[in-house]
Amino acid sequence: MLRRNKVNGEDITNIKQFTPVYEEISDEDKAFDHCMEDIILKLSNVETMTDANEATRCEFISAILHASIAIAKKLTSQDIFIVLQKDISGEDATGRVDYAIKSLEELLCITEGKPRNIKIGYAQNLAQLESAFQTNKKKRTADQAFNEDYFDYLYGIVTTGTEWHFIIYTPDGIYSTSGSEYQINLTKSAVKDNPELLRSNVKRVIGIIVGLLKDRVSVDSSPTSKRARI
Repeated sequence: MLRRNKVNGEDITNIKQFTPVYEEISDEDKAFDHCMEDIILKLSNVETMTDANEATRCEFISAILHASIAIAKKLTSQDIFIVLQKDISGEDATGRVDYAIKSLEELLCITEGKPRNIKIGYAQNLAQLESAFQTNKKKRTADQAFNEDYFDYLYGIVTTGTEWHFIIYTPDGIYSTSGSEYQINLTKSAVKDNPELLRSNVKRVIGIIVGLLKDRVSVDSSPTSKRARI
């Protein structure tokens, strides 16, 4: 899948890089505060995050995604929804995405990655993005479908809960943040020893997700065509 998307070799760091759109999140935002309280509570109840299983990691991923959606909805006044374990069918592949965020169209696909092999998550996410892109294309109006200037794109996320990778899928290629570190130290020691760093890292990830959602929602609602912000 990586080779098919014009990646030189199988190393994800060879994917062309992009700087994700970022939305500054207020420290006083209620959804963000609730997310932090939820994360801290969950960390206090989990024995360890070392080698945590998929279900445990999903607890933290979900908290961050729900907070991001709540903030994006407030900022855009648009209906944005999350769908868990969504079946997505395309021309070449079908599959189930761990989380899909949608409005008028699919906006963002999130794949839970494997802690020691994030490349597998990339391959899965790209297949899901390709299928979602084809689904969106079928839903377009005739004017959009025949407008040569119309340029669609989707965002993807591959995450282990602690490690977050952001992807842009376009018909002409893919871009990612594989060369940058977006990490959240989800440990009991982080809560005890450096709670401000934990808060800052969570806010940074939420700010990116909100920024991506705002950008993609604006494409759906704008009467003029837009290109991916790469």
